Amino acid sequence: MALQHSDHCDEMNPKGFSFTEICSHTFNITDPKQYMSKVGIGILACRNEFIRFLASQIDIHDMSNNNYELIKTFKYPFDQFVCTYSFGVTYCEKDHSCLLTNLGVNEYRKRLIKMSLSDGSVKWSTLLNNESDVTPHFLTPVIDSRGIIFLGDTNSQQIYVICCDSGQVLEKIGDGCRKQFASSVKQFTYLSLDRNDCLLAYCVGTNDVPILKIFSRNLQLVKTIQLDVYLIGPTIWDPISSGYLLRGFDKIYFASRDFNILAQQALENIQYSYFAISNGVLFVFEAHNNKLTCYK
Repeated sequence: MALQHSDHCDEMNPKGFSFTEICSHTFNITDPKQYMSKVGIGILACRNEFIRFLASQIDIHDMSNNNYELIKTFKYPFDQFVCTYSFGVTYCEKDHSCLLTNLGVNEYRKRLIKMSLSDGSVKWSTLLNNESDVTPHFLTPVIDSRGIIFLGDTNSQQIYVICCDSGQVLEKIGDGCRKQFASSVKQFTYLSLDRNDCLLAYCVGTNDVPILKIFSRNLQLVKTIQLDVYLIGPTIWDPISSGYLLRGFDKIYFASRDFNILAQQALENIQYSYFAISNGVLFVFEAHNNKLTCYK
């Protein structure tokens, strides 16, 4: 089904996000490198904690009273790794941990690291490539309900299938692998999960048409959905509203389970912002000015 936009979507009050601002907060600068770089890695909102992954440290805030008191700060694991080269952060609900990908200093090898958000300890670290390999460009990893991690490399057009408990690479799928995708799945740029816990791959297809490829759990292509919006980030599934959040070049959209747009919100500096959903609330963090805005 094609993603369609209604001219009256701003007047609608759909079940789900209408992008009503409910609160905002500006954080103090706690990371000097953050002040200099104006960038970070990402954010998480979980267990009444709002977590900012900054340039050189991780700040954890209590959001139970909307005052965002700083309660913990962790340094990134392994001093020899520069975490500002990470391509995203993913939450592991099972054991309150997160996944980070890192590029080592003075080398071309990258690792996927699982780190505890309770004490900052490393649960496992998996080397993903050899120095002789083409430098991979990893996407934000996704985890399904079985505890299987899918990590896409857009340079090699491969997807790593990894066990979340051990960090073991179970298989690789794509170009040059024993198991390959159909030619129609070439050039994916983002990975995410749909409402059925199936893998979504965002691609730009024939005639530069934006599309989503939906895969079964054993990574067989099920169907293709054509979109009317070009995306600059993975889709975000919201279980409370049964819809998706889509990030365009200057707007964020709320779409139905069939990817029909129901509401939209223009956002400045969207390319420098990070997004998270918790309990039906959308968190938008502008890294360049340390400002958080929440919508419902």
